[in-house]
Amino acid sequence: MQVSFPPHVTGYSSLITSGREDTTMYLDDAVIFGLVTVAMMVAFMGGWVAFIVRDHHRKKKH
Repeated sequence: MQVSFPPHVTGYSSLITSGREDTTMYLDDAVIFGLVTVAMMVAFMGGWVAFIVRDHHRKKKH
């Protein structure tokens, strides 16, 4: 998958390319698996917090 970003335009007449001529970023398997891993960690932590909050409210009633 190829993602293209628009060039950064400043008040000057030249474009800033930060030393690179191509502003294209490639999303390879490592990036995709990294994003999936982070998403799974966030989902796990959200479920863990939801479990703790629910358990806390359940014990408060008794």
